[in-house]
Amino acid sequence: MTAEIIIMNKLAIAIAADSAVTYRETKGNLHRQKIYQTANKLFMLSKYQPVGIMVYGASEINGIPWEVVIKVFRNQLGNVSYGSLNEYFLSFSEFLRGYFSEEDQVQAIKNRLYPFYHFFIKEPIDKTVTEASNDPQTNPCDIQDAVKRLIDKKYDDFNKLDFIDGTTVDYLETFEKKHSTLVESIVNTTLANISLDGESLQKIKEMAGLFFTKNFFPNNTSGIVIAGYGESEHFPSFLNIAIDCVVDCALKCRIKNTYKVTNEQESIIQPFAIEDMVVTFIEGINPEYEKFLIDFVLQFSEGLPSTLLNKITGISDTDKQELQKNLIEESKIIRDDFLRELGKYKQEAHIDPILSAVNILPKDELADMAEMLVTLTSVKRRVSMEDEIVGGPIDVAVISKSDGFVWIKRKHYFDPNLNHHFFENYYNGCRKEETDD
Repeated sequence: MTAEIIIMNKLAIAIAADSAVTYRETKGNLHRQKIYQTANKLFMLSKYQPVGIMVYGASEINGIPWEVVIKVFRNQLGNVSYGSLNEYFLSFSEFLRGYFSEEDQVQAIKNRLYPFYHFFIKEPIDKTVTEASNDPQTNPCDIQDAVKRLIDKKYDDFNKLDFIDGTTVDYLETFEKKHSTLVESIVNTTLANISLDGESLQKIKEMAGLFFTKNFFPNNTSGIVIAGYGESEHFPSFLNIAIDCVVDCALKCRIKNTYKVTNEQESIIQPFAIEDMVVTFIEGINPEYEKFLIDFVLQFSEGLPSTLLNKITGISDTDKQELQKNLIEESKIIRDDFLRELGKYKQEAHIDPILSAVNILPKDELADMAEMLVTLTSVKRRVSMEDEIVGGPIDVAVISKSDGFVWIKRKHYFDPNLNHHFFENYYNGCRKEETDD
């Protein structure tokens, strides 16, 4: 996991990211985990233009580290600029579609489908079979019917999802024909020893194509944040994008949200991945505690009318029904008033004052605030009985229209004093392109 944040106002955008990365390995019932504190997650998307890119979630795409992919794109981009930030994303998307070899894309199918079939199909089937088998009145036909209903529901749920951009029914049919042998091999390996009827087995195979074409993104999908300015944009913005893989030159991705600083919305604070401590700082209440409080109030307000009525005696059933109706209505009014006032207080006492201060923060203070909020998340993990999935050095950068991408803090895996050639060669490739032009 990771903790990353963007804070921006009309003047600039500050970005901060920790360095922790978690590697997990599963072999049968054996699960292993290793955490390193040296990962790079924040990069310049262009060496010349005010645009940066940040990665969270899965650290690879099609088996290749994002750091490698981003830096290859950056070198190819050179000093090209675009009018809007969205055009940088479109250029990056087009690059991704053509970057991976056929072998890389086949490997991506394997990397995505093996865990998909294991966690999304096999484990639910095993659970259904176990639960049904524990009922002494259940016969084998009932178990088969339960498994069939499970598969039918998952298949139907998949079909109801929208196609992602760049894929169509034609693409789906082409995928199924081209990769039918590979999909069958993966299904047979993952679902070995599970007895399925022909119709259910066919639906499971068809889910492979649906996985790569429908708006379904598992938890281990990469998150990409592109932030900065297009050439014609005065205020900063960022795009938060889920990117899964590239298969048959189709990029499986979805823009989750886009935020822009405007004259109406002068500042924005947005955490990514682990958000709890940032939300607590901004809203004045821990999100888990707030959820518990709201759930408790809802449960209490729903049960209060019945509790009160059970204490009342000596009235007719008609009067009791009328009183119950009135109590339910009053309870709902009180509950809604509480939730509204809670939200109003949170907004006026915590969120608005912080955003008002961020509106006028200078560049260095924006950077300090971004680093502090990531540090706060890291400290919380370090002093609690949780895995330290946030930690390590914090990289911080500020992007502004006038100064471009400026590193405030940046870790290196080498000693800069021993590697002057690295900095001397940094722009060489781009300069050669300029000369060739």
